[in-house]
Amino acid sequence: LQDYRPLFRRRSQSAPVEEAMGAVREAAYRTVGLVAYPEQIAGSLGLLEGFLVEMATGEGKTLTAGLAAAIAGWSGRPCHVITANDYLVKRDSEGLKAFYGFCGATVGSISGQSDQEARRQAHHRDITYCTSKELLGDYLRDALQAEAHAGKVRQLISTLKNVHPSRRRRPVLRGLYRAIVDEADSLLIDEAVTPLIISRAAPNPSLKKACLA
Repeated sequence: LQDYRPLFRRRSQSAPVEEAMGAVREAAYRTVGLVAYPEQIAGSLGLLEGFLVEMATGEGKTLTAGLAAAIAGWSGRPCHVITANDYLVKRDSEGLKAFYGFCGATVGSISGQSDQEARRQAHHRDITYCTSKELLGDYLRDALQAEAHAGKVRQLISTLKNVHPSRRRRPVLRGLYRAIVDEADSLLIDEAVTPLIISRAAPNPSLKKACLA
């Protein structure tokens, strides 16, 4: 398995995806005792190609996503597995941890109880399990933090130069690159009608003047 990682990290055109899928399929069986059936392998290959994959109840979406995430994690770029709730985040990340470790990939998870440092560490793993609300919340908080430091370029330079000793001022996310979404129809259609927003305190002299008048 270690021979595959450099090929995917370099995004080599010769990276043998089908061959690697066979290897991670065997790794899943040896580490967590899960046998990937043809439907799951086909689904994983589809996810790696960026397709929307429909699977019937009981066909094993957890392992399907896990096989694809293991290969995607070799790229060195962020891979988020987005699922429905904190229970599934914990169950799936812990249930497949031995499998990912055998594949040479690290895995982290984020729940509503995770503090800022735990979130940062989880986002810096090869594979990160979370809900859509937690991922978007971290993204928006990073955006507000960048805006508060005179633009993203200056904020990035300050981070690289370690001007600010406090880790709280550093971005939580290391970037967004690939997301594997469980229950995509529910998340991208049903829940998409409700926007997720975040706010911060800001001076409003006009309102203050009106209230004092």
